[in-house]
Amino acid sequence: MKKLLILLIPVIFFPFLNSNQDQVYFGVSRYDLLINKNYTKEKIDNFFRENAYRGANWTRVYSYFYGPFDYGGSPFGGFPNTYVPWKVVSDAGNNRKIFDLTQFSSEYEERLKWFMDAAKYYEITVDLCIFDTVAFRFDNTWYYHPFNPNNNIQGFNGSYAGLPWNVDRRYFEIYIKWLAEKLKNYDNLIVELINEGYPDNTGNMDVYRSFLVWEYDLVRKEFPGKLIALSTEAPGLMHIYCDIFDAHFIWGRSAL
Repeated sequence: MKKLLILLIPVIFFPFLNSNQDQVYFGVSRYDLLINKNYTKEKIDNFFRENAYRGANWTRVYSYFYGPFDYGGSPFGGFPNTYVPWKVVSDAGNNRKIFDLTQFSSEYEERLKWFMDAAKYYEITVDLCIFDTVAFRFDNTWYYHPFNPNNNIQGFNGSYAGLPWNVDRRYFEIYIKWLAEKLKNYDNLIVELINEGYPDNTGNMDVYRSFLVWEYDLVRKEFPGKLIALSTEAPGLMHIYCDIFDAHFIWGRSAL
């Protein structure tokens, strides 16, 4: 039986009466906790401490920016208020940055370490989502995206029909291997392949499945012993590529 991780949108964890079922886990989904500069080290420490006190032991975050600037008025979007893993080599104006996709930000690396250390101290397991389709399919986010060919010195285009299924995966692979090198020794980590994964805009299931199989195999290799999570809109077809299926956008006890 697959494990089911139910993640709550509210910042404050709310205990559930039936959370003792050994195949279902509950946690707090705070998508931008790692990446948003509005969250200081002190605020993040307080988040972990308060939710650990209330009984939560999971959280779900993104490893880089999520969604467009105006996504529900949220602070999930990109520049100028988001930590991004890749090294900035120049400023293109209008908040656009130019990246080197083979180099990474020392500022982000430092933040990633103390974020994971704080989570470990409070015995919080981090579900770290590597890729997100939302950041690819909204024009006002893609404009700033490191995988936009206009925004990196390699000229790499990570998009396929508006989603990250490009058959050229060399820079996706560099990124995953870098994350693995920094995080492989943390016991409080599960690796989520992608958020809201589904076939591209043309309905090409083969392209989607090919990318997912490739990523699954690479993560298994680079993160030995780590559980793999997946959030997808085709769970019946894709469940074989994960240990844990993420069910999110759950709000309160009545959702059960």
